[in-house]
Amino acid sequence: MPATVSVETDKSAPPKPAARMKKARRKADAHRWIREARGILAMAVAGFAVVSLAVFDPALPPREQATSVGPVGWWLGWALFRALGYAGFLLPLLLGAWGVSAFVRPKIARGWVPVAGLGVLLLAAAGLLQQAADTFVAERVTRGGILATGGSIGWALTSALHATLGRFGAWLVLLAAVPVAVLLVRCPTRSRRRSRCRRCPSSSSPPSRAGV
Repeated sequence: MPATVSVETDKSAPPKPAARMKKARRKADAHRWIREARGILAMAVAGFAVVSLAVFDPALPPREQATSVGPVGWWLGWALFRALGYAGFLLPLLLGAWGVSAFVRPKIARGWVPVAGLGVLLLAAAGLLQQAADTFVAERVTRGGILATGGSIGWALTSALHATLGRFGAWLVLLAAVPVAVLLVRCPTRSRRRSRCRRCPSSSSPPSRAGV
């Protein structure tokens, strides 16, 4: 009668080969200069946009504009002021922060969810500026009422909120949109959660017994 021998087999995953890790490291280094070049370009564009907004005077006609950024800077400042008002300064600041993230490890997630959060933050900033100008009648800031502090987007947003929720409801919605936007920016995406799960050590399966 043949004897039965128990054999324990370890089914744990084999360690990752060192050659594969070196190949992935070389691939990451090859794409690093592209990421850093994009970051430098983003910071340069952000600086140009900030200067364009700073020297732009919305109360003067185009022929009387004395700008040091040329016609491109004037049109850029006009477009940002027309759309977002003083909240337009937030857009180049966000672009510059994105450029800096190419050199440091960012603490925000990536994907369409953070982009949506940045959009909500811009809308909330434009709406809050317009709402504050309408509430406190900042005559000096609005240049006698000829400039909407939140731009056309802020004016349209506050007008819609006033028509539906009133002045108090508009304040409530705009203030609540700021922390919601921050949560969306810092929300981990699905790919980020998967990468965390891959780094977690997997539990080895219990040994099995096979009869010989």
